[in-house]
Amino acid sequence: MPPATADPGVTSVTPRAPGGGSRTLPRWLWILAIALVIARIGTAMMEQRHPSQVRDMIPWRPSADAETLARQTGRPILYEFSADWCGPCHVLQSEVFGDPQHASIIANSFVPVRVVDRQREDGHNPMDVQTLEEHYHIQAFPTLVVVDPDGGELVRLEGYPGATGVMQQLTSAATKYRLKKGQFGGPGFIVK
Repeated sequence: MPPATADPGVTSVTPRAPGGGSRTLPRWLWILAIALVIARIGTAMMEQRHPSQVRDMIPWRPSADAETLARQTGRPILYEFSADWCGPCHVLQSEVFGDPQHASIIANSFVPVRVVDRQREDGHNPMDVQTLEEHYHIQAFPTLVVVDPDGGELVRLEGYPGATGVMQQLTSAATKYRLKKGQFGGPGFIVK
């Protein structure tokens, strides 16, 4: 019996390997590719529902209590202006505020206050955030501002120059403040 011949007017379509070769892609490869795409979509949805949080080791204080606490402890105020959407803010949080050694220095040298901008997410900021951003002329995130209890600015750091750069600026500001007040050294002050 002669072999069956295909209808000359019908062409078959089969997936071909990249590059135009005549080999078809194995079915298992298609199944694997689809499974990987589905797995990636699933992990993206999981990350959206449960974002990973870096452990922040700074004992942040409410802005309303900052001046009083600064006067009581003899430490300057460290305002950290950030936003949830800000990538460099997350790196700062991870590399500086999440590092035990850096966090200890900050906690012992400053009254730390985190000010989170919500303009992009909510269309407006809470009144205390708006007031502080206007008072300190915040134009970018992250911005660190070190002030004495009377509000006099000692140091301003816009952007994220890396953990070393941040810690150099902060220890310099703490030293500057202590020298200004004649309070260098003591149990509540660490400079490295």
